[in-house]
Amino acid sequence: MDPCFAIIDRNTLSYMALRNVLQDMFNHVDVFAYNSVEEFIRDSNRHFVHFFVDSEILFSNTDEFEMLKPITTVLTEGKNPHLENSGFLSLDTTMSEEDIMDSLM
Repeated sequence: MDPCFAIIDRNTLSYMALRNVLQDMFNHVDVFAYNSVEEFIRDSNRHFVHFFVDSEILFSNTDEFEMLKPITTVLTEGKNPHLENSGFLSLDTTMSEEDIMDSLM
């Protein structure tokens, strides 16, 4: 069974794009996308090695991700001062394509 990435984001177009990028970058990783934490929890029988979570979803469900900080990347639009000392990794989705690709590596 291949390791899995989870994307949890309400924006369908955003998670479709990120899923395609991740699948192109990491050949032996399955990528699953969810519109909500509830949808993700219903499918949580997979071996997730990393999570990409929209910042609004994270802030609404902090307890769900507290133990997963080292393997969770929060998707933000611009810099988010609430994340700077939180211990979560973050990815500014408004950066240039090159900077995003570098950050994912």
